[in-house]
Amino acid sequence: MKCPNIKTVVNKTEKLHNVYRTPTLEHMAGEANYEASLKERGVEFKINFEKVYWCSRLQQERDRLLEIMRPGEVLADLFCGVGPLAVRAAKKNLYVIANDLNPFCHEYLVKNSAINKVDAKLICWNMCAREAMRKIYFESDSLPI
Repeated sequence: MKCPNIKTVVNKTEKLHNVYRTPTLEHMAGEANYEASLKERGVEFKINFEKVYWCSRLQQERDRLLEIMRPGEVLADLFCGVGPLAVRAAKKNLYVIANDLNPFCHEYLVKNSAINKVDAKLICWNMCAREAMRKIYFESDSLPI
């Protein structure tokens, strides 16, 4: 086998069109297991390709944003997915409010926060972004950041 680390091969069969932006996958070879671990700039992430959205091509944009953010600042990432920007920002000592509508993204966000030991700097929500923005606006005094 030329690529011994590859265990699952899939084909994305449709464009992202549902509310959670999750792909429709065709299992082509290997294990029918969509759980994966990956690293971005030394930060570990657990994901499930079938249940959450992930785009490695956005790493450069996350790098650019993190370059201008400073420790102690607050980031509200209201469409955070599994937390690639949110967790990396918390590792940089920013305080982060991370939210995603997809319950599976929220589940993996909580896992990724724990794996990277940034729980104390990250508030994780699972709600509509409008609700999250209202909560930030109207309840900011009671948030633990």
